[in-house]
Amino acid sequence: MIEIAYILVSCCLFIHLGLGQAISKIIRVDFVLFRCPKCLAFWSILGYLLLSNEPIISSIAIAFVCAYLALWLDLLLAIISEYYEKIYKGVGAEESKNNRTNKANRNQN
Repeated sequence: MIEIAYILVSCCLFIHLGLGQAISKIIRVDFVLFRCPKCLAFWSILGYLLLSNEPIISSIAIAFVCAYLALWLDLLLAIISEYYEKIYKGVGAEESKNNRTNKANRNQN
């Protein structure tokens, strides 16, 4: 069952990193699956379970639970991304301030 977790995380990262959007632009077709981590996780996991000869009802139930978990994982990734942006903006501002100071010091010498 660890494979299901791998599929779930892969689907969420696929959407979060913008790979689905990039593929949609390349092939010029707008797939809902490439914009929605819940949908992509549900259909991917359902397909995997059905191809693994799992019972249909339990496959659907597991796929729904995983789609719900994908929603929360996507929310967690968005929060982490927001913190990263704030930290990076602070680091970038600090670096540009240091670069301006270093240039000014070189000009004075």
